[in-house]
Amino acid sequence: MQGVVNKYLLGLKSWQEPDINTYYFDRYLQIETDNYSLNADTFTPKIAYVNEYTEPLISTVTISGTTNPVSGIGVNFTISTYPAGAEGFSLSKSSETTNNQGIADVQLKLGNIPAEYGVTATCPVCVPEFSSVTFTCCGKLKTDEFRQGDNRWGNIQLGTHPPHYLIRQTGCALTSVANLINFYANINPNIARTDPAILNQQMTNLNIYNNNDDVLWYRVPVITNRNIRYIGGISVDPEHTRDSLLEQIDRDLLRGLPVIIHSVRANGRDHFMLAIGRCERRYIVVDPATGVVDNYDPNNPQLILQGVHRYEPR
Repeated sequence: MQGVVNKYLLGLKSWQEPDINTYYFDRYLQIETDNYSLNADTFTPKIAYVNEYTEPLISTVTISGTTNPVSGIGVNFTISTYPAGAEGFSLSKSSETTNNQGIADVQLKLGNIPAEYGVTATCPVCVPEFSSVTFTCCGKLKTDEFRQGDNRWGNIQLGTHPPHYLIRQTGCALTSVANLINFYANINPNIARTDPAILNQQMTNLNIYNNNDDVLWYRVPVITNRNIRYIGGISVDPEHTRDSLLEQIDRDLLRGLPVIIHSVRANGRDHFMLAIGRCERRYIVVDPATGVVDNYDPNNPQLILQGVHRYEPR
């Protein structure tokens, strides 16, 4: 068909055979037309809140083997993978045409499960080996992302007992509980929002700290007027492997529930974080030490998983 079209373009009759120069011209057009490659801007997973849109997923079509962009090329986007049972995921567009920078993009609205979603971009006219790319997008539950060293509360004394540490020094458990409570406050108007300063005073007044100012995890629901329930806590011990803890985290995340993670640093110090999603083989956590969402490897010997504390709404 391409040859027939080119004969018309060259002013030839449909029954005339092209000369040798026309043949080579025709072959040049075929090679040039098909010699495209589809590329992705990055394969780093995009992280977004569940039920919200990710950042744009950007694909670029170039002349194969170069960085020269090609405009007007159709790129099709499809949701290729998603967590079992997820609902509400969608694309902002089902297809796009490259602009003059060779770019075609789309945004994915994540579903209600905080795990991995895949979007595949396909370029039908690109060379087969460079005709598709897949993006990984990961969901996280919506809560505050407090940092224990924040100037608003970092220099407040944690609890009341000696040796009188400050929140910025030993407040990772307190801060993780504040993040946990505000997750439930987002979905239950009967739960008051909090922050580490307010929560520290409440936990002192309501005896939710022990004599070492450690959190009594089973008493945390008191802060919420018992609108959440403590499911329990387990640690790595002769009866529980690290894999069994990971199964608990995965089970709760699939239910849309955050989990407080107890980890241990290489120097032996305890550290607590809030797991709010899973991304490939790692977990999306709010780390109170930094106040940012991070991808956490539970088998990292520098911050190895030691236990979990689990809650659910009543």
